[in-house]
Amino acid sequence: MRNEVTAVVDVIRPDAGAWADVPLRGRARWAGVVPWLIVVLTVAGSFIADRAWETLDDDAWTGAYRAVDLFGLLSLSVAGIFVLIGWALHRRAIIAAPLVLCLAAVPHTIEGYDSAVVFWAGVALLGVWAARALLASARHLRLIGEIAGFARTNRPLLLGALALESVRGARKSRVRRAVITSGGAVLAWLATTIVFFFELGYTYAELDYVSVSDVIGTGAAALTIAAIIFWGEVLWANHSSRAVGGDLVWDVPANTGPITAFPASSWFIHPGGLGKSEDVAGCICREEHLRTEPEDEDLPLQEQEVLYSSYCPLHGIDRVNNLSPEEFRTLLDRRWLWDFRSPRPTKISDEPSRALVLGFAGRAFPGIPLVTEGRLADTITPNAEAAEERFDTGGKNHSHPAEGYLQWWSFGLRPHHGVLDYIDLEPAGYKGCAIRYRHDRAWYSEEASPPDSYEPQKH
Repeated sequence: MRNEVTAVVDVIRPDAGAWADVPLRGRARWAGVVPWLIVVLTVAGSFIADRAWETLDDDAWTGAYRAVDLFGLLSLSVAGIFVLIGWALHRRAIIAAPLVLCLAAVPHTIEGYDSAVVFWAGVALLGVWAARALLASARHLRLIGEIAGFARTNRPLLLGALALESVRGARKSRVRRAVITSGGAVLAWLATTIVFFFELGYTYAELDYVSVSDVIGTGAAALTIAAIIFWGEVLWANHSSRAVGGDLVWDVPANTGPITAFPASSWFIHPGGLGKSEDVAGCICREEHLRTEPEDEDLPLQEQEVLYSSYCPLHGIDRVNNLSPEEFRTLLDRRWLWDFRSPRPTKISDEPSRALVLGFAGRAFPGIPLVTEGRLADTITPNAEAAEERFDTGGKNHSHPAEGYLQWWSFGLRPHHGVLDYIDLEPAGYKGCAIRYRHDRAWYSEEASPPDSYEPQKH
Protein backbone atom coordinates (compact mmCIF):
# COMPACT_ATOMS: atom_id res chain seq x y z
CA MET A 1 0.00 0.00 0.00
CA ARG A 2 1.39 3.37 -0.96
CA ASN A 3 0.56 6.26 1.37
CA GLU A 4 -0.78 8.40 -1.44
CA VAL A 5 -4.39 9.55 -1.65
CA THR A 6 -5.65 9.97 -5.19
CA ALA A 7 -9.43 10.01 -4.74
CA VAL A 8 -12.22 10.40 -2.25
CA VAL A 9 -15.07 8.02 -3.07
CA ASP A 10 -18.47 7.17 -1.65
CA VAL A 11 -19.04 3.94 0.25
CA ILE A 12 -21.91 1.55 -0.43
CA ARG A 13 -22.76 -0.43 2.71
CA PRO A 14 -25.62 -2.92 2.18
CA ASP A 15 -26.99 -4.63 5.25
CA ALA A 16 -26.23 -8.31 5.72
CA GLY A 17 -29.76 -9.45 4.86
CA ALA A 18 -29.98 -7.61 1.55
CA TRP A 19 -26.52 -8.74 0.55
CA ALA A 20 -27.22 -12.38 1.41
CA ASP A 21 -30.42 -12.26 -0.68
CA VAL A 22 -28.56 -11.34 -3.87
CA PRO A 23 -29.10 -14.41 -6.09
CA LEU A 24 -26.08 -16.49 -7.00
CA ARG A 25 -25.64 -17.99 -10.42
CA GLY A 26 -24.65 -21.56 -11.19
CA ARG A 27 -21.08 -22.62 -11.71
CA ALA A 28 -19.48 -21.33 -14.92
CA ARG A 29 -18.39 -24.77 -16.08
CA TRP A 30 -22.01 -25.91 -16.27
CA ALA A 31 -23.26 -22.75 -17.98
CA GLY A 32 -21.72 -23.80 -21.30
CA VAL A 33 -22.95 -27.39 -21.27
CA VAL A 34 -26.44 -26.65 -22.61
CA PRO A 35 -25.22 -24.55 -25.60
CA TRP A 36 -22.57 -27.16 -26.32
CA LEU A 37 -25.16 -29.96 -26.30
CA ILE A 38 -27.41 -27.98 -28.65
CA VAL A 39 -24.51 -27.56 -31.09
CA VAL A 40 -23.64 -31.26 -30.86
CA LEU A 41 -27.24 -32.27 -31.56
CA THR A 42 -27.54 -29.71 -34.37
CA VAL A 43 -24.38 -30.91 -36.10
CA ALA A 44 -25.57 -34.50 -35.77
CA GLY A 45 -29.00 -33.49 -37.14
CA SER A 46 -27.42 -31.71 -40.12
CA PHE A 47 -25.39 -34.83 -40.92
CA ILE A 48 -28.59 -36.87 -40.97
CA ALA A 49 -30.59 -34.26 -42.93
CA ASP A 50 -27.98 -34.18 -45.71
CA ARG A 51 -27.40 -37.97 -45.62
CA ALA A 52 -23.76 -37.03 -45.45
CA TRP A 53 -22.61 -40.63 -45.00
CA GLU A 54 -23.43 -41.17 -48.68
CA THR A 55 -20.93 -38.50 -49.82
CA LEU A 56 -18.03 -39.06 -47.45
CA ASP A 57 -15.75 -40.05 -50.32
CA ASP A 58 -16.83 -37.21 -52.62
CA ASP A 59 -14.73 -34.10 -53.31
CA ALA A 60 -14.93 -31.26 -50.79
CA TRP A 61 -16.55 -29.12 -53.50
CA THR A 62 -17.84 -29.58 -57.01
CA GLY A 63 -16.53 -27.53 -59.93
CA ALA A 64 -14.61 -24.30 -59.54
CA TYR A 65 -13.67 -23.15 -56.02
CA ARG A 66 -15.94 -20.29 -54.87
CA ALA A 67 -16.33 -18.08 -51.82
CA VAL A 68 -19.41 -20.03 -50.72
CA ASP A 69 -17.28 -23.19 -50.78
CA LEU A 70 -14.67 -21.50 -48.62
CA PHE A 71 -17.21 -20.46 -46.01
CA GLY A 72 -18.98 -23.81 -46.14
CA LEU A 73 -15.76 -25.67 -45.41
CA LEU A 74 -14.49 -23.36 -42.69
CA SER A 75 -17.89 -23.22 -40.98
CA LEU A 76 -17.96 -27.01 -40.67
CA SER A 77 -14.42 -26.96 -39.31
CA VAL A 78 -15.34 -24.37 -36.69
CA ALA A 79 -18.45 -26.36 -35.76
CA GLY A 80 -16.34 -29.50 -35.43
CA ILE A 81 -13.85 -27.74 -33.16
CA PHE A 82 -16.72 -26.44 -31.02
CA VAL A 83 -18.14 -29.96 -30.71
CA LEU A 84 -14.77 -31.09 -29.35
CA ILE A 85 -13.98 -28.24 -26.92
CA GLY A 86 -17.05 -26.02 -26.72
CA TRP A 87 -17.96 -27.27 -23.25
CA ALA A 88 -14.66 -25.84 -21.96
CA LEU A 89 -15.68 -22.30 -22.90
CA HIS A 90 -17.98 -22.26 -19.88
CA ARG A 91 -20.18 -19.15 -19.88
CA ARG A 92 -18.70 -17.80 -23.10
CA ALA A 93 -20.24 -20.74 -24.93
CA ILE A 94 -23.61 -19.00 -24.54
CA ILE A 95 -22.49 -16.40 -27.10
CA ALA A 96 -20.09 -18.52 -29.11
CA ALA A 97 -22.56 -21.33 -29.88
CA PRO A 98 -25.15 -19.32 -31.88
CA LEU A 99 -22.34 -17.60 -33.79
CA VAL A 100 -20.86 -20.99 -34.72
CA LEU A 101 -24.19 -22.31 -36.01
CA CYS A 102 -25.05 -19.06 -37.79
CA LEU A 103 -21.72 -19.24 -39.59
CA ALA A 104 -22.68 -22.70 -40.85
CA ALA A 105 -26.32 -21.86 -41.62
CA VAL A 106 -25.60 -19.08 -44.13
CA PRO A 107 -23.53 -21.00 -46.75
CA HIS A 108 -25.73 -24.09 -46.37
CA THR A 109 -28.80 -21.92 -47.02
CA ILE A 110 -27.18 -20.37 -50.12
CA GLU A 111 -26.34 -23.82 -51.48
CA GLY A 112 -29.83 -25.13 -50.71
CA TYR A 113 -28.81 -27.94 -48.37
CA ASP A 114 -31.55 -29.64 -46.34
CA SER A 115 -29.37 -29.14 -43.26
CA ALA A 116 -29.90 -25.36 -43.45
CA VAL A 117 -33.22 -25.73 -41.63
CA VAL A 118 -31.52 -27.75 -38.90
CA PHE A 119 -28.79 -25.14 -38.47
CA TRP A 120 -31.30 -22.28 -38.26
CA ALA A 121 -33.36 -24.24 -35.71
CA GLY A 122 -30.21 -24.58 -33.61
CA VAL A 123 -29.53 -20.87 -33.95
CA ALA A 124 -33.08 -20.12 -32.76
CA LEU A 125 -32.77 -22.39 -29.72
CA LEU A 126 -29.42 -20.89 -28.79
CA GLY A 127 -30.81 -17.40 -29.29
CA VAL A 128 -33.53 -18.16 -26.75
CA TRP A 129 -30.94 -19.57 -24.32
CA ALA A 130 -28.69 -16.51 -24.74
CA ALA A 131 -31.65 -14.15 -24.28
CA ARG A 132 -32.56 -15.99 -21.09
CA ALA A 133 -29.02 -15.56 -19.74
CA LEU A 134 -28.95 -11.89 -20.75
CA LEU A 135 -32.27 -11.17 -19.03
CA ALA A 136 -31.05 -12.89 -15.87
CA SER A 137 -27.90 -10.76 -15.89
CA ALA A 138 -29.95 -7.62 -16.53
CA ARG A 139 -32.25 -8.40 -13.58
CA HIS A 140 -29.23 -9.06 -11.38
CA LEU A 141 -27.63 -5.78 -12.45
CA ARG A 142 -30.84 -3.87 -11.76
CA LEU A 143 -30.92 -5.37 -8.26
CA ILE A 144 -27.30 -4.38 -7.63
CA GLY A 145 -28.08 -0.88 -8.87
CA GLU A 146 -31.03 -0.61 -6.46
CA ILE A 147 -28.82 -1.76 -3.57
CA ALA A 148 -26.21 0.82 -4.55
CA GLY A 149 -28.92 3.48 -4.46
CA PHE A 150 -30.40 2.85 -1.02
CA ALA A 151 -27.17 1.63 0.67
CA ARG A 152 -25.08 4.69 -0.19
CA THR A 153 -23.67 6.02 3.06
CA ASN A 154 -22.48 9.45 1.89
CA ARG A 155 -19.42 8.59 3.96
CA PRO A 156 -16.38 9.44 1.85
CA LEU A 157 -13.36 7.16 1.94
CA LEU A 158 -9.77 8.00 1.08
CA LEU A 159 -8.61 5.77 -1.77
CA GLY A 160 -5.00 5.05 -2.59
CA ALA A 161 -3.30 5.17 -5.97
CA LEU A 162 -2.65 1.43 -6.25
CA ALA A 163 -6.34 0.57 -5.90
CA LEU A 164 -7.29 2.84 -8.78
CA GLU A 165 -4.43 1.44 -10.85
CA SER A 166 -5.72 -2.08 -10.19
CA VAL A 167 -9.26 -1.27 -11.34
CA ARG A 168 -8.03 0.61 -14.39
CA GLY A 169 -5.61 -2.22 -15.10
CA ALA A 170 -8.45 -4.76 -15.09
CA ARG A 171 -10.41 -2.54 -17.46
CA LYS A 172 -7.44 -2.06 -19.78
CA SER A 173 -6.77 -5.80 -19.72
CA ARG A 174 -10.26 -6.51 -21.06
CA VAL A 175 -9.84 -3.94 -23.83
CA ARG A 176 -6.32 -5.14 -24.64
CA ARG A 177 -7.53 -8.72 -24.99
CA ALA A 178 -10.32 -7.64 -27.34
CA VAL A 179 -7.99 -5.45 -29.43
CA ILE A 180 -5.31 -8.15 -29.78
CA THR A 181 -7.88 -10.77 -30.74
CA SER A 182 -9.48 -8.41 -33.25
CA GLY A 183 -6.10 -7.63 -34.75
CA GLY A 184 -5.36 -11.33 -35.06
CA ALA A 185 -8.71 -11.89 -36.77
CA VAL A 186 -8.05 -9.07 -39.26
CA LEU A 187 -4.63 -10.45 -40.14
CA ALA A 188 -6.02 -13.98 -40.46
CA TRP A 189 -8.82 -12.81 -42.77
CA LEU A 190 -6.29 -10.88 -44.83
CA ALA A 191 -4.16 -14.00 -45.22
CA THR A 192 -7.27 -16.03 -46.03
CA THR A 193 -8.29 -13.57 -48.74
CA ILE A 194 -4.83 -13.53 -50.33
CA VAL A 195 -4.58 -17.33 -50.41
CA PHE A 196 -8.18 -17.65 -51.60
CA PHE A 197 -7.51 -15.48 -54.66
CA PHE A 198 -4.71 -17.86 -55.67
CA GLU A 199 -7.09 -20.83 -55.28
CA LEU A 200 -10.20 -19.20 -56.77
CA GLY A 201 -11.64 -21.06 -59.75
CA TYR A 202 -9.64 -24.26 -59.35
CA THR A 203 -11.21 -27.65 -58.87
CA TYR A 204 -10.57 -29.84 -55.87
CA ALA A 205 -8.31 -32.12 -57.92
CA GLU A 206 -6.37 -29.20 -59.38
CA LEU A 207 -5.51 -28.07 -55.85
CA ASP A 208 -4.18 -31.55 -55.01
CA TYR A 209 -7.27 -32.25 -52.88
CA VAL A 210 -6.47 -29.63 -50.27
CA SER A 211 -7.43 -26.00 -49.72
CA VAL A 212 -5.14 -23.79 -47.64
CA SER A 213 -7.53 -20.84 -47.54
CA ASP A 214 -10.22 -22.71 -45.61
CA VAL A 215 -7.63 -23.83 -43.01
CA ILE A 216 -6.50 -20.24 -42.43
CA GLY A 217 -10.14 -19.12 -42.63
CA THR A 218 -11.05 -21.53 -39.83
CA GLY A 219 -8.60 -19.75 -37.57
CA ALA A 220 -9.86 -16.36 -38.75
CA ALA A 221 -13.47 -17.31 -38.01
CA ALA A 222 -12.55 -18.63 -34.55
CA LEU A 223 -10.66 -15.41 -33.75
CA THR A 224 -13.62 -13.35 -34.99
CA ILE A 225 -16.01 -15.19 -32.68
CA ALA A 226 -13.58 -14.72 -29.77
CA ALA A 227 -13.24 -11.00 -30.57
CA ILE A 228 -17.04 -10.57 -30.60
CA ILE A 229 -17.24 -12.23 -27.18
CA PHE A 230 -14.41 -10.12 -25.74
CA TRP A 231 -15.85 -6.84 -27.04
CA GLY A 232 -19.21 -7.89 -25.63
CA GLU A 233 -17.57 -8.35 -22.24
CA VAL A 234 -15.98 -4.91 -22.50
CA LEU A 235 -19.29 -3.24 -23.33
CA TRP A 236 -21.20 -5.14 -20.65
CA ALA A 237 -18.60 -4.33 -18.00
CA ASN A 238 -18.68 -0.62 -18.90
CA HIS A 239 -22.48 -0.58 -18.87
CA SER A 240 -22.60 -2.44 -15.55
CA SER A 241 -20.13 -0.04 -13.95
CA ARG A 242 -22.23 2.96 -15.00
CA ALA A 243 -25.42 1.23 -13.84
CA VAL A 244 -24.15 0.83 -10.27
CA GLY A 245 -22.66 4.31 -10.04
CA GLY A 246 -19.07 3.87 -11.20
CA ASP A 247 -15.98 2.91 -9.26
CA LEU A 248 -17.40 3.03 -5.75
CA VAL A 249 -16.20 1.23 -2.65
CA TRP A 250 -18.51 -1.51 -1.38
CA ASP A 251 -18.39 -2.37 2.32
CA VAL A 252 -19.94 -5.85 2.24
CA PRO A 253 -20.29 -8.90 4.51
CA ALA A 254 -17.28 -11.09 3.81
CA ASN A 255 -18.85 -14.54 4.20
CA THR A 256 -22.14 -14.15 2.32
CA GLY A 257 -23.40 -12.64 -0.91
CA PRO A 258 -22.24 -12.89 -4.51
CA ILE A 259 -18.49 -12.43 -4.00
CA THR A 260 -15.62 -13.52 -1.79
CA ALA A 261 -13.57 -10.46 -1.05
CA PHE A 262 -10.52 -11.30 1.04
CA PRO A 263 -7.37 -9.54 -0.13
CA ALA A 264 -4.69 -12.19 -0.57
CA SER A 265 -1.68 -11.87 1.72
CA SER A 266 -2.78 -8.42 2.85
CA TRP A 267 -2.53 -9.37 6.53
CA PHE A 268 1.25 -9.61 6.60
CA ILE A 269 2.68 -7.81 3.55
CA HIS A 270 4.14 -4.50 4.60
CA PRO A 271 2.46 -1.51 2.89
CA GLY A 272 5.06 0.92 4.19
CA GLY A 273 7.80 -0.83 2.23
CA LEU A 274 5.98 0.08 -0.96
CA GLY A 275 5.81 3.77 -0.18
CA LYS A 276 8.07 6.46 1.19
CA SER A 277 6.64 8.07 4.32
CA GLU A 278 7.26 5.14 6.68
CA ASP A 279 10.81 4.73 5.36
CA VAL A 280 11.80 8.26 6.34
CA ALA A 281 10.09 7.87 9.73
CA GLY A 282 12.53 5.14 10.77
CA CYS A 283 11.09 1.98 9.22
CA ILE A 284 13.78 -0.54 8.26
CA CYS A 285 11.45 -3.22 6.80
CA ARG A 286 12.40 -2.54 3.20
CA GLU A 287 16.09 -2.28 4.08
CA GLU A 288 15.94 -5.71 5.73
CA HIS A 289 13.98 -7.10 2.79
CA LEU A 290 16.61 -5.94 0.29
CA ARG A 291 19.38 -7.53 2.35
CA THR A 292 17.75 -10.93 1.83
CA GLU A 293 16.29 -10.23 -1.63
CA PRO A 294 18.85 -7.91 -3.30
CA GLU A 295 17.44 -8.62 -6.77
CA ASP A 296 14.30 -6.67 -5.77
CA GLU A 297 16.36 -3.46 -5.77
CA ASP A 298 15.72 -3.09 -9.50
CA LEU A 299 11.95 -3.61 -9.19
CA PRO A 300 9.53 -0.70 -8.89
CA LEU A 301 8.61 -0.01 -5.27
CA GLN A 302 5.01 -1.08 -5.77
CA GLU A 303 6.09 -4.53 -6.99
CA GLN A 304 8.25 -5.34 -3.96
CA GLU A 305 6.28 -7.53 -1.55
CA VAL A 306 8.01 -6.48 1.65
CA LEU A 307 7.21 -8.41 4.82
CA TYR A 308 7.21 -6.70 8.20
CA SER A 309 10.64 -7.08 9.75
CA SER A 310 10.76 -8.55 13.25
CA TYR A 311 13.57 -6.08 14.06
CA CYS A 312 11.96 -2.86 12.80
CA PRO A 313 11.67 -0.21 15.54
CA LEU A 314 8.27 0.78 14.13
CA HIS A 315 6.80 -2.60 13.15
CA GLY A 316 8.94 -5.19 14.92
CA ILE A 317 8.28 -7.53 17.82
CA ASP A 318 9.77 -5.15 20.40
CA ARG A 319 7.34 -2.45 19.31
CA VAL A 320 4.42 -4.88 19.64
CA ASN A 321 5.44 -5.95 23.12
CA ASN A 322 6.29 -2.47 24.39
CA LEU A 323 2.80 -1.11 23.71
CA SER A 324 0.61 -0.59 26.72
CA PRO A 325 -2.73 -2.46 26.67
CA GLU A 326 -4.50 0.81 25.92
CA GLU A 327 -2.18 1.58 23.02
CA PHE A 328 -2.48 -1.97 21.71
CA ARG A 329 -6.30 -1.78 21.67
CA THR A 330 -6.20 1.39 19.55
CA LEU A 331 -4.07 -0.33 16.90
CA LEU A 332 -6.00 -3.56 16.35
CA ASP A 333 -6.35 -2.91 12.61
CA ARG A 334 -2.56 -2.70 12.18
CA ARG A 335 -1.34 -5.84 10.52
CA TRP A 336 2.11 -5.68 12.05
CA LEU A 337 0.67 -6.47 15.49
CA TRP A 338 -0.29 -10.00 14.53
CA ASP A 339 1.38 -13.22 13.51
CA PHE A 340 0.53 -13.90 9.87
CA ARG A 341 -1.20 -17.18 10.85
CA SER A 342 -3.42 -15.50 13.41
CA PRO A 343 -7.12 -14.94 12.68
CA ARG A 344 -8.37 -11.40 12.61
CA PRO A 345 -10.09 -9.91 15.67
CA THR A 346 -13.86 -10.40 15.75
CA LYS A 347 -16.16 -7.63 16.90
CA ILE A 348 -18.59 -8.25 19.73
CA SER A 349 -21.59 -7.02 17.75
CA ASP A 350 -23.65 -9.46 15.72
CA GLU A 351 -22.57 -7.63 12.58
CA PRO A 352 -20.66 -10.11 10.37
CA SER A 353 -17.08 -9.39 9.37
CA ARG A 354 -16.98 -7.14 6.35
CA ALA A 355 -14.65 -6.45 3.46
CA LEU A 356 -14.03 -3.46 1.22
CA VAL A 357 -14.25 -3.92 -2.55
CA LEU A 358 -13.60 -1.30 -5.22
CA GLY A 359 -15.51 -1.22 -8.50
CA PHE A 360 -17.99 -4.05 -7.87
CA ALA A 361 -20.34 -4.19 -10.88
CA GLY A 362 -22.43 -7.30 -10.37
CA ARG A 363 -21.63 -10.29 -12.53
CA ALA A 364 -19.62 -8.20 -14.98
CA PHE A 365 -16.83 -7.48 -12.50
CA PRO A 366 -16.48 -8.70 -8.89
CA GLY A 367 -14.32 -5.75 -7.88
CA ILE A 368 -10.88 -5.39 -6.30
CA PRO A 369 -10.53 -6.26 -2.57
CA LEU A 370 -9.00 -3.46 -0.52
CA VAL A 371 -7.00 -3.33 2.67
CA THR A 372 -7.06 -0.45 5.11
CA GLU A 373 -4.28 1.33 6.90
CA GLY A 374 -5.78 3.93 9.19
CA ARG A 375 -8.25 5.96 7.14
CA LEU A 376 -6.73 5.00 3.79
CA ALA A 377 -8.01 2.11 1.66
CA ASP A 378 -5.71 0.71 -0.99
CA THR A 379 -4.28 -2.47 -2.50
CA ILE A 380 -0.86 -3.98 -1.96
CA THR A 381 0.17 -3.84 -5.63
CA PRO A 382 -1.03 -1.94 -8.73
CA ASN A 383 -2.21 -5.20 -10.29
CA ALA A 384 -4.19 -6.68 -7.43
CA GLU A 385 -6.36 -9.68 -8.25
CA ALA A 386 -10.13 -9.34 -8.43
CA ALA A 387 -12.46 -10.86 -5.88
CA GLU A 388 -13.96 -14.28 -6.54
CA GLU A 389 -17.58 -14.79 -7.50
CA ARG A 390 -19.62 -17.19 -5.39
CA PHE A 391 -21.78 -19.74 -7.15
CA ASP A 392 -24.99 -21.48 -6.27
CA THR A 393 -24.12 -25.03 -5.28
CA GLY A 394 -27.64 -26.35 -4.91
CA GLY A 395 -28.27 -25.49 -1.30
CA LYS A 396 -24.75 -26.32 -0.10
CA ASN A 397 -22.40 -23.82 1.46
CA HIS A 398 -22.28 -20.92 -1.00
CA SER A 399 -19.15 -19.43 0.49
CA HIS A 400 -16.66 -22.21 -0.16
CA PRO A 401 -13.90 -19.89 -1.46
CA ALA A 402 -14.10 -17.76 1.68
CA GLU A 403 -14.39 -20.89 3.79
CA GLY A 404 -11.10 -22.15 2.41
CA TYR A 405 -9.50 -18.80 3.11
CA LEU A 406 -10.77 -18.74 6.69
CA GLN A 407 -9.65 -22.30 7.26
CA TRP A 408 -6.19 -21.31 6.09
CA TRP A 409 -6.06 -18.40 8.51
CA SER A 410 -7.29 -20.49 11.42
CA PHE A 411 -5.14 -23.50 10.54
CA GLY A 412 -2.08 -22.32 12.45
CA LEU A 413 -1.77 -23.48 16.04
CA ARG A 414 -0.80 -20.88 18.61
CA PRO A 415 2.45 -21.54 20.45
CA HIS A 416 2.00 -22.82 24.00
CA HIS A 417 5.26 -21.43 25.32
CA GLY A 418 6.90 -18.05 25.49
CA VAL A 419 3.68 -16.19 26.36
CA LEU A 420 4.37 -12.67 27.57
CA ASP A 421 0.87 -11.52 28.52
CA TYR A 422 -2.64 -11.24 27.21
CA ILE A 423 -4.80 -8.19 26.60
CA ASP A 424 -8.56 -8.16 27.02
CA LEU A 425 -10.06 -6.70 23.84
CA GLU A 426 -13.61 -6.21 25.12
CA PRO A 427 -13.00 -2.52 25.98
CA ALA A 428 -12.27 -1.97 22.28
CA GLY A 429 -15.47 -3.74 21.19
CA TYR A 430 -13.89 -7.05 20.20
CA LYS A 431 -14.37 -10.57 21.48
CA GLY A 432 -11.64 -12.41 23.35
CA CYS A 433 -8.08 -11.37 23.87
CA ALA A 434 -4.71 -10.79 22.26
CA ILE A 435 -1.85 -13.02 23.39
CA ARG A 436 1.62 -11.54 23.17
CA TYR A 437 4.80 -13.59 22.96
CA ARG A 438 8.39 -12.89 23.86
CA HIS A 439 9.79 -13.77 20.46
CA ASP A 440 6.84 -13.46 18.09
CA ARG A 441 3.97 -11.22 17.15
CA ALA A 442 0.63 -11.39 18.89
CA TRP A 443 -2.07 -13.98 18.30
CA TYR A 444 -5.80 -13.39 18.56
CA SER A 445 -8.13 -15.67 20.51
CA GLU A 446 -11.91 -15.38 20.73
CA GLU A 447 -11.79 -16.98 24.16
CA ALA A 448 -12.59 -14.62 27.00
CA SER A 449 -9.40 -15.65 28.82
CA PRO A 450 -6.36 -17.75 27.95
CA PRO A 451 -6.77 -21.53 28.10
CA ASP A 452 -5.36 -23.30 31.14
CA SER A 453 -2.42 -24.47 29.05
CA TYR A 454 -1.17 -20.90 28.75
CA GLU A 455 1.17 -19.93 31.56
CA PRO A 456 2.36 -16.35 31.05
CA GLN A 457 6.00 -15.97 31.96
CA LYS A 458 7.56 -13.12 33.85
CA HIS A 459 9.69 -10.56 32.09
